[in-house]
Amino acid sequence: MARNYKRRNFFINKRLQGKMMFQVYLLLAVGLVLFSGLLLYFTSDSLTIVYQNNDLQVGKTPLLFVHELLKASWILLIPIGLLVVLWVLLQSHRTAGPLYKFEMVLDAMISGRIGGIVYVRKKDEGQELAKKLTVLNRKLGDTFSHLQSLNDELELCTSEQDLSVLQQRMQTVHKEIQTTLETYTIEE
Repeated sequence: MARNYKRRNFFINKRLQGKMMFQVYLLLAVGLVLFSGLLLYFTSDSLTIVYQNNDLQVGKTPLLFVHELLKASWILLIPIGLLVVLWVLLQSHRTAGPLYKFEMVLDAMISGRIGGIVYVRKKDEGQELAKKLTVLNRKLGDTFSHLQSLNDELELCTSEQDLSVLQQRMQTVHKEIQTTLETYTIEE
């Protein structure tokens, strides 16, 4: 069942999302610096004539281009960089949101609330992990429900008067508990 809600918090995991935004912005800046450096390197053996504000200048292309190249780089780096950072922020929700959800489900399981379903949005990352976590959560819930029913059966055994019937019921419950516990292996 899909929930319709308005997002109030843009930063789910500030450290992760901040790191992603910084890395992408840094990649954009390094790419722009590399492009500018390559452009200046490949034009180093050329001569350029510039006519600007009634002034005619003749010189090596890199020296005349540096000022204009720096202006163009800042014009590109700031607005396009901000758009890229905003895009990364929105896209990082597809990773940070499920990670947050997994943390919340695991915290609930640690505190003893088991058996629930892990919901993530359709376009989020971690769909397979959510399914596996749901299967684990359900399996643990079913196991504990079964153990609870066996405990209830043991309680009924305490009211039994006939010792042979009591012994038979307790053996049956013991076998079921043993079978249930054998489905898990405790690693040390």
